[in-house]
Amino acid sequence: MLEASRLARQTGIGQNLQYRIRHKNGSWRILESTASTIRNSKGEVEKLVIVNRDVTAREEVELKLAHDALHDALTGLPNRRVFLERIERCFSQARRDPNFRYAVLLVDIDRFKDFNSDFGPVVADRVMVEIARRLESSLRDVDALSCSADNSGAIDQLLSRFGGDEFTILLDGLHDPSDSMRVAHRIQSALKLPVTLMGMRLARPRVSVGIVLSDPALERR
Repeated sequence: MLEASRLARQTGIGQNLQYRIRHKNGSWRILESTASTIRNSKGEVEKLVIVNRDVTAREEVELKLAHDALHDALTGLPNRRVFLERIERCFSQARRDPNFRYAVLLVDIDRFKDFNSDFGPVVADRVMVEIARRLESSLRDVDALSCSADNSGAIDQLLSRFGGDEFTILLDGLHDPSDSMRVAHRIQSALKLPVTLMGMRLARPRVSVGIVLSDPALERR
């Protein structure tokens, strides 16, 4: 507020600033402070009109909209849009750098519709969320792979829900094609146990995992 007032006095132009303050209940609130100027007959800034508004709810809605645009509503994973943007960047980088490699794993949940028909959509959704969590867990501790690409040859991993009963995994900066096979084996291991929900022991998810490796020769065309 003081900063908005100072800038308005110096420039003669109304200012709008946002800042955070801690509420007495311990939560953080976002305030918007607007300082407008009132000039005298000589055109000098004589007074300021300052209006403060709590815009926490608005900011939270905007953040949620931005998040939802890039994430699957059910699992919270990055969505198809994020995956396609990332793979486009990989394709562009591979055209510039002949040594750059990446791989895409497509994970398809076989006969997932059976969960929906046998147990209903609520249980089917919870099974899908459980599968997503298992996939995340299988990628969290990959021995020779890291979660961020750097000069040590680490690999960036992106798990996304491509749509329906399909997930995709992008391995960005691949150095050894066998690493993609290792990830596929981890996925199979993570999903081999049955799913237990609300005391019910359901059939274990059956998955098909397809692997596509980048081809530098094709991408340079």
